[in-house]
This record gives sequence, C-alpha cells and structure tokens, in this order.
Amino acid sequence: MDGSTPGLTQNADDTLRDVLDTLGGGVIVFDSQWQVVMANALAAELLDVPPELIAAAKSWLDFIRFAAERGDYGPGDVEANIARVVEMVSRREAYTLTRQRPDGAVLEIHGRPIRGGFVTRFRDITDQHRNEEALRELTGDLPALVDETIGVLMERVPELKAVGR
Repeated sequence: MDGSTPGLTQNADDTLRDVLDTLGGGVIVFDSQWQVVMANALAAELLDVPPELIAAAKSWLDFIRFAAERGDYGPGDVEANIARVVEMVSRREAYTLTRQRPDGAVLEIHGRPIRGGFVTRFRDITDQHRNEEALRELTGDLPALVDETIGVLMERVPELKAVGR
C-alpha cells in the first residue's frame, strides 16, 4: 500500500473497509493533521452523521464541531466541548467511555493512538445499557428485602423453636 500501484491500493482500501464493516462497530481513522483517513459505513450510521462528513480527507475537527453543535458532548458551550474532546485525543492516550446521544442511543467509544494518527471505534450498547438499568431496578430493593426477611425470621426464632419441640 505504498501508492505505487493505484488499482492495488484501492483494492486494499476497499478490502480493509469491508473488513471493518464486518466487525460490528463503527471505525474512524484520522491522521496527525486531523484528516480522516478511513471510516466505515457503520460509523456514520451509529453516529447518525452524513457519510460525507467522515469521508477520507475530511477534517475530523469538522465532525467534532458537528457533533458538539448537535449536543452529542452534552450541554454547555460548544467551543468548550470541542476543546475538551480535542484535548483528550491530543494527549495520545487510549481511552474508553460511554456516551448517550441526544436520541437516547448509548455508544461505547474506544480511542487509541496509532502510528501517525488515531483510531476511534464505536459500538452501540443501547440494549445492554437498558438491560443493566432494568437489572438495577429489579435488584435495587433486594438488600432491603433480605434485611427485612432476616428481621422477621429473627423475631420468629423463639416461636419456630417452640414448634420444633
């Protein structure tokens, strides 16, 4: 993929894009100049952005601005939210976070530095998040219920001992 054989390079890029599409998540790769190198179709779908916004050679910063203006990074000052995201990526440290989009979708986001750039992977965990919330609701009262049951049993110990004689 040194660019000396354009047809071969395009085939390799297409193959890589096809592979990325099978991974079950969105992927965006951008270089040290903040330019998108590659993004798969699922990235645009999961992020609910026009595919041309994350097409090769587009500015990743334009995508960040679009997302910030839409409220994807939470309420508050758009410029401050953009600066926060850029600062996080500029540290060139791996990160994992969960973000709830304004439409309620919950995304798990992994960012990793790579030679000459950065790769970000997105996975829709909305169903998993809902299941975890439902489980928390079901088990939220469990400790109190166990304590209450133990209390009732302890009160009835003398009565139960008498029955057993």
